[in-house]
Amino acid sequence: MVITNIEALRQYASTNRLWQGIPGVERTAKGRIFATWYSGGITEQLGNYSLVVCSDDGGKSFSEPILVTYVGEEGRCYDPCLWIDPLGRLWFIWSEIPNNAVKFVRCDDPDAEVLTWSEERVLGYDVMLNKPIVTKDGAWLFPCAVWKNGLLSCGFGADGSQPTGAHVY
Repeated sequence: MVITNIEALRQYASTNRLWQGIPGVERTAKGRIFATWYSGGITEQLGNYSLVVCSDDGGKSFSEPILVTYVGEEGRCYDPCLWIDPLGRLWFIWSEIPNNAVKFVRCDDPDAEVLTWSEERVLGYDVMLNKPIVTKDGAWLFPCAVWKNGLLSCGFGADGSQPTGAHVY
């Protein structure tokens, strides 16, 4: 679930986090900086969530979370990625278990005073650790890996419905 409600985001504030990992960063053409990572609990575990913060002062200070993805204590959101596509839109991409999905939301105007995000959608399966690639002919390649059954932490992994290995969407 994507959370953007200011009141609901308070529980994910920096004062409530014990750790954070797997960061990512992106900068808009006008200079706004977005950062992401995941946290929740005391380590990589069920109940983890991914979040996005931003800075309008060149990274001297950052906001509290402006967006969080969370699927509850029986699931996990992790390995987030930020990407600004060639059209200037900001993509927030994360992995989610137990459904082994790579999901995303997109902000079409990341320099706007009020940010508006698309509905969440499934991009692929298992995990996407790197930013997409734009080829010379303009194709967009989203690199995802489907790991072996049970390889992901918490005992989740490929369920046999997807071929394992490296993939591109």
